[in-house]
Amino acid sequence: MAEGDRQKFVDISNDISRIGPEFVDDMAPAKPYINFESSRLKGMDPQVVRQLTRWGTVTLPTIGMPAAMALRTVEDPDTRREIYMANRTASKDSIHRLERLLQKRAELAK
Repeated sequence: MAEGDRQKFVDISNDISRIGPEFVDDMAPAKPYINFESSRLKGMDPQVVRQLTRWGTVTLPTIGMPAAMALRTVEDPDTRREIYMANRTASKDSIHRLERLLQKRAELAK
C-alpha cells in the first residue's frame, strides 16, 4: 500500500476506534423521562408508582428498571407503546455519532 494510502487508512481506523466507543458510551434516549397521570400505570407495582409520583404526575425514566417494569406490567397498551417508543428513540447526538461512525466505515471500505 502506498504511504499516503496507508496513512489515510490508519487515520480513518483511528477515527473509527475513537467514535465507536464514544457512540456506545454516550448512547441516550431522546427523552430521558416521560410523564403520565398515575392512573395510566395501572398494573404496575403501586409502591414503585408512588415513588415516581409528584403532585399526581408520574415521572418515569425511559431507561432502567422502572421502564422495564412498566413495559411488563402496565395494562394500557397505549401507555406501554409510549414507554417503548421513548425507550427506543435515540437522541439526536446519538444518531449523529452513529452517522459519523457509518460514514467513516464506508470511507475505510472504499
